[in-house]
Amino acid sequence: MTKLEAIEEARRVIAETTISLSYVTNTELRLWVNEGVKDMSIKGRIYEKAKTIAVVNGTASYTLPWDFLEPKAFITVGGGNLLFIEQNMIGSVYLVTGKPIHFTLFQGTNSPAVRANLTVYATGTLLISSSTSLKHVYEVTTGGTSGVSVPTYPTGIGERVDDGSCVLTTWEYSPKIFTATLYDTPSVTYAGNYILNYYAMAQGVGYNDDPLPFLPEWHHTLVKYLCFKWAVKAKNISLAKGFYTDYASSLGVEQEESTKGTD
Repeated sequence: MTKLEAIEEARRVIAETTISLSYVTNTELRLWVNEGVKDMSIKGRIYEKAKTIAVVNGTASYTLPWDFLEPKAFITVGGGNLLFIEQNMIGSVYLVTGKPIHFTLFQGTNSPAVRANLTVYATGTLLISSSTSLKHVYEVTTGGTSGVSVPTYPTGIGERVDDGSCVLTTWEYSPKIFTATLYDTPSVTYAGNYILNYYAMAQGVGYNDDPLPFLPEWHHTLVKYLCFKWAVKAKNISLAKGFYTDYASSLGVEQEESTKGTD
């Protein structure tokens, strides 16, 4: 299902057949699609991604992607699955083997570097503008050397801009970032490319009619979210609560949470 198909399905559910006489515009619905994708990612942990992490001999801690929510699997170079442990369990499971068996997560303040001219940036680097009016973070999605002058920064989520030989992609500012710490510190034998499968925070990409970023079984959950937002705008609170309850139930959110979005 694409964003446009989700919008058309929401209009069918709320029994609107004439867009010109509609209570809501397609612009509003497109914004709600992007909002709903993000909300579903956070509440339901439904958006999955994978990232290759180059584990280095002697290095235990690795910064995870900016959109990381929680791990699904962490697979070693040999195909084994690392076991996630809580921080208070570290002392009881720590083994000096050189073979990572367990890992834990730490969350700290994310302080992206201020983008500079003619500077080499690796893929995955997070940058911010020196302009105080821009509150976005820019991910270097193609590494290279930044331009001789400041680029015209886009402000739409997911938009890209060429910056010298770099390509920057726009994201919302994320004040926290996660680090995975391996136990034990890997040796040469156990270094190499590990695969992190994780639940991510999906972002919308403006007004493009893109395919939705998750599996088809979640598409109708997004439609329920759109109907909930429509009912809130119409000030039909009982209908809004019904749609939101269905939406929250589909995500596995506790029932007492289901009315918070209608305040």
